[in-house]
Amino acid sequence: RYPVIRSLYWWWYALRISKRCDFLVMRHAPFDILGALASLLIPNRVSVHHSREVEELPLIRPGLLGRSLAVVERLVGGSSIRSARAVLGVTREIARYEVDRAQCPSKPHFVYPNSIVVRHTEVLQDARRPDLVEACFMCGRFSPWHGLDLLLCDASRNYQHFAGRLRIHLIGNLSDEDRLCASGFDRLFELHGLLDEVAFRRVLASCDIGIGSLALSRQGMSQGSTLKMCEMLAMGLPVYVGEPDVVLPPDFPFSRVTRSPSLEGILAFGEEMKSVNRAAIRNASKEYIEKARWMREAVEFLYHLRDGA
Repeated sequence: RYPVIRSLYWWWYALRISKRCDFLVMRHAPFDILGALASLLIPNRVSVHHSREVEELPLIRPGLLGRSLAVVERLVGGSSIRSARAVLGVTREIARYEVDRAQCPSKPHFVYPNSIVVRHTEVLQDARRPDLVEACFMCGRFSPWHGLDLLLCDASRNYQHFAGRLRIHLIGNLSDEDRLCASGFDRLFELHGLLDEVAFRRVLASCDIGIGSLALSRQGMSQGSTLKMCEMLAMGLPVYVGEPDVVLPPDFPFSRVTRSPSLEGILAFGEEMKSVNRAAIRNASKEYIEKARWMREAVEFLYHLRDGA
């Protein structure tokens, strides 16, 4: 339960099991001072990164604390990356960023994106309404890079135009400010809070599209890689996002990418997707979001790393 003891334990355990394997693939822990030292003892460690940590910390911990932790991460995180055998990033952009910020650009790096086992996700029931476009925006906790504020700002200018034509279901924890704002547009946004799987699938059954992260640029990112997007596609739900996802081809028809997200764009994409069969969306997505495909590519990278050492 206590961060220092937890860190001691996982590095002790990592050191033990690293002696029994070719590579130890280990998620990077930000601002881990102990890890910067302990990582020197595990030369076969592969460091896995899900974000640009230095840019992300001030966003998830606003104020002096976040800025201070970012400074610590810039120092100790770089040291940890330099001692790793290789780097995996959920996007190519992140993998390149990590080796560059650690000043080791020649270190082997590769992409290992978020993906899912498709057979574990069932296609949604189809309860779409012909007279209303419905979209779902779902997060455990809405953060700045999700970009909900962009839609709220749009609603403040154009609420009457979309009320009764578009409904956006917000599932997850909102900040007090966002909750208050969204509540003022009750004919456009419906707030559900956190829901279990049975409940959120019931909401999604009426939806024409899902909404992914709309403002990853706030983390300095131009590519995304999210489990949520993969899960929505596996359920047969097209996705509206602010940046392209690394697993999808640029011309994928069931993902609408826009650098300027808007309620008008969501409405138009929802109308376009309303008549598309959910099973067709899942089948078209499967080859891109299936975990086995990306696992095989990562394993091939590790084979070359081992054999070339």
